[in-house]
Amino acid sequence: MTIITEVPRPDSRSQKMQFLRTVHVGIGFMLLFSADNTRSNVMKLFNLSIHEDDPSYSVDGYVALAITYLIYGFAMPIAPAVITVTGPRGAMILGSVMMTIFLYLLSLEQTWATYLGIVLSGVGGAFVWVGQGNFLVLNSEPTKHNVHVSLFWAIFTLSTMVGNLYAVFLFAGKSRLDFITRRNLVFAMFGMGLGAVVAFSSLRPAKRNTPLTKAKETAFKAFKKTLALYMSREFLTLIIPFCFIGFQQSFGWGVHSSCVGFTNSFGSFATELAPITAVIYGAGGTFGGTFHVIAPHLRIKYVRRHVFCIGYALQILALIGIFLNLPNSSVFQKTDEEPYLKESKVWLACVCSFLMGMGDSFYNTQMYPLLASLHPQFSSHTSALYKFTKSMAMAAFYFASIAVGLHYQAVLMIVVGFFAVLCFSIVDKKICHKENNPVPQIVK
Repeated sequence: MTIITEVPRPDSRSQKMQFLRTVHVGIGFMLLFSADNTRSNVMKLFNLSIHEDDPSYSVDGYVALAITYLIYGFAMPIAPAVITVTGPRGAMILGSVMMTIFLYLLSLEQTWATYLGIVLSGVGGAFVWVGQGNFLVLNSEPTKHNVHVSLFWAIFTLSTMVGNLYAVFLFAGKSRLDFITRRNLVFAMFGMGLGAVVAFSSLRPAKRNTPLTKAKETAFKAFKKTLALYMSREFLTLIIPFCFIGFQQSFGWGVHSSCVGFTNSFGSFATELAPITAVIYGAGGTFGGTFHVIAPHLRIKYVRRHVFCIGYALQILALIGIFLNLPNSSVFQKTDEEPYLKESKVWLACVCSFLMGMGDSFYNTQMYPLLASLHPQFSSHTSALYKFTKSMAMAAFYFASIAVGLHYQAVLMIVVGFFAVLCFSIVDKKICHKENNPVPQIVK
């Protein structure tokens, strides 16, 4: 009998190609979500402006986002089955086309077109994200997966900056979004979406030196395996962290910027400040993702659960600042209500956005490697389960934002975040124990 104790190391050319493919995927996502994140950040303001010009248009911004993520979540369990047919690259192309069509439909400013686009965007988003998760696992050696995820996240979070920077200049000096402003914004987002479709279409297939032992699956078997994994002890423990990340991203990507834009305490600068905070949120995410890319080169070693805990600490600081700086009713509509600080501070809104963005990157750059270590041979399944649970939480949060005040939302996230850190640490500690005490493979 021979005991296999090591795996052949990939050569430098192979590692370089894996690096370049990760950058390529990151650029595609940066383009696609430069459009989509900008839409999410201003959706409440955008739809309210349409309604002011055309009262027959009756799509609430938060409801639109909630339905998008609801459909996105329900499409997640079928996404691995789709990938068995299209492959991860094909799924990303198909999904990006569907999301880009939605951006065009927004320009029609019709209720039916918006709801049709919401369905397309939700399903397309599921295909894009599950395809991305599967692609990165297939493209990364086990020792490089954390670096590649961090690299992808650093590039991806630029999307929050790029699209919203355009919105900053477009909204300059405006107290509301008129038809010309809305049209220019939508056409710019549509162009970004087309760029993403081209990027994914030119992506080369993923390859790794240490192949995963995985049997060929039919679409039906992939669906059954996805459901079976969801009932495992580890995934049931991770439900709270999944939901917490969903709450945090709903708040950071959609609710917070709208609250800033609705706070009259900022004066005439409020509408312009909304996309600025979104840009700063993206800068925080990019900073956090970049740190995890360069950390190995600086010989900085860290444990996933410790980084997740640091992200939670940053979130607490941000939420306390938001609690004091923005009025409770700012989540609903424009308000003259005074915040606890009596006068809202622009600098504090920007600092809180940066801390939230950095915390967001800390969560995601640790969650994906944890899932890859948990079931590497079922990467599309685990990615789908994570996205499904998170999207359900995001949909619930957006629906709740119609009735739940800003301050109550902040308190909720602090409480849920504590249990999320605890559950994440339990699963990560178990995985680390298995990785440090591997069971050798026996070959007769």
